[in-house]
Amino acid sequence: MEVSVAGASVAVRAAETLVRAGVDELLVAGVTPAVRRMLLDRYPEIGTATDRADATTTHDRVVLMPATAVVSPAALGATASRTAAVLRRPTEPFSPLDGPEVRPLVVPGDAFDGRRPTAALAVARELAAEGSLETVEHERVADVRRPWEYLDATEWVLAGTDDSDGFQGLEPGRSGDVHPDAELTGPVAVREGATVRSGAVIEGPALLMPGTTVGPNCYVRANSFISGDTKIGAAVELKNSVVMDGASVPHQSYVGDSVVGPRANVGAGSIVANLRHDGSPVTLTHAGRRVGTGRRKFGAAIGEGANLGIGTRLNVGTVVAANASTAPGEIVRRDVEEERP
Repeated sequence: MEVSVAGASVAVRAAETLVRAGVDELLVAGVTPAVRRMLLDRYPEIGTATDRADATTTHDRVVLMPATAVVSPAALGATASRTAAVLRRPTEPFSPLDGPEVRPLVVPGDAFDGRRPTAALAVARELAAEGSLETVEHERVADVRRPWEYLDATEWVLAGTDDSDGFQGLEPGRSGDVHPDAELTGPVAVREGATVRSGAVIEGPALLMPGTTVGPNCYVRANSFISGDTKIGAAVELKNSVVMDGASVPHQSYVGDSVVGPRANVGAGSIVANLRHDGSPVTLTHAGRRVGTGRRKFGAAIGEGANLGIGTRLNVGTVVAANASTAPGEIVRRDVEEERP
């Protein structure tokens, strides 16, 4: 599944960051055919190529940029200026080379010994074992496979950052159908084909994609991204969250600092808690263990096709697995891992 951040493919954003950092060739691998064609069309002037079987390393340095990464140009530039380095967050819960999501890295071309550029990770591990790989730390590096970092990246792209980081922020626009009694403040973009009903209040930055419906008397708060063909029902409060394609948050629910997966349904009257009583950073189950998100506020990660019964209450840092479900009125204190009858 191709994931977008604020309306653009993550893989495309990754390629754009590489181009801004000054790469002179893109070797495209591991993306969907549609994204590959888009990149080949967009960047012919820098010798974009597919993953050829006969490709060998001929450049001074090779930068590995995961297609799921959202990285500030400043962070990538600081990494790419080294001879051999890996980029990581100061609060990194996994090894940046051996964790479930590898971070961006740069390695010298002469370390490949005739291997293909796609061997960059193996080369980086060899250099790390020799003590020859630097570590560059920067706050603005995210992988969208980590739900809390998906929220971080969405915030950066929607709200923008300072010029040195290079995130421009959302360009507001209201080409969709906005009721005259709705109130939109700050940078809000309602794309053509989206609908905002009467009495809704939307605070920017916020982005509503085509096919979205925001029902009457909803309150959509800053840094929310509502993807295509989604339904936000009457009197819903949505705060700093991502609602992905085809998902539904019916009436009188509260979803804060959360990720709602594609085609998931948050039952009417459900509430997601997003703040620990002691104010400590929220932990979340990821890649089989509980890890720190570094976020003071994080609600839930609700998987693709999950169904929450009406009146569900989700604890802070809850994960609801893909296609899992909850019973009406259920109080969920731990992760929901399996589909229930």
